[in-house]
Amino acid sequence: MANEHPWKDPTRPLQELARTFGFEPNKLELDEIPDELNFYTKLDSKAARRAFPKDEQDKAEKLARLDEVLKTLLEKYGPSVTFKIKSESWEILSLDSYERSRLDDLYKALEVESNLILDLRIDKTKLLTHWQLNRPPTIFKIFFSPDALVRALSVSLPKLESKRALLNEFTGEFKLILLVPDHDDM
Repeated sequence: MANEHPWKDPTRPLQELARTFGFEPNKLELDEIPDELNFYTKLDSKAARRAFPKDEQDKAEKLARLDEVLKTLLEKYGPSVTFKIKSESWEILSLDSYERSRLDDLYKALEVESNLILDLRIDKTKLLTHWQLNRPPTIFKIFFSPDALVRALSVSLPKLESKRALLNEFTGEFKLILLVPDHDDM
């Protein structure tokens, strides 16, 4: 990997994606639990049209920027990230089969569709494997937001060890290291 410490600044690609679609990065409503992060929202068509210019030069710059942002998502998060833009009837763009030519389809959809959906998911277990961090005798957990860690810890002890909770499958045989940004940009 190009970045020596990929877990540093884990939210930057998400912030750039948000800006590209006209969202305020610190106002995104991310659903984060210990093993995954989800962002699922309807894309306001008026805001999206403002964020995606029609002027040919501006459009070319926007397409280049969006291509860069999507490639950065893939590089940073690898096979752990799933990102799709879909309408009620069809999938417009998917990171799984991403090609730059699909960005033209996105532009066309923005002109005619009023209910586009952004669907992003990061499987944190796969992410830590991608970053080559999950190796015995240590278990790593990453949080994209300090608030998400607080929520994960703000449960009763029995719930802390339940399925999809912070200490699920943690037996004490390994060290547990929590990676958490020192500020909350999301």
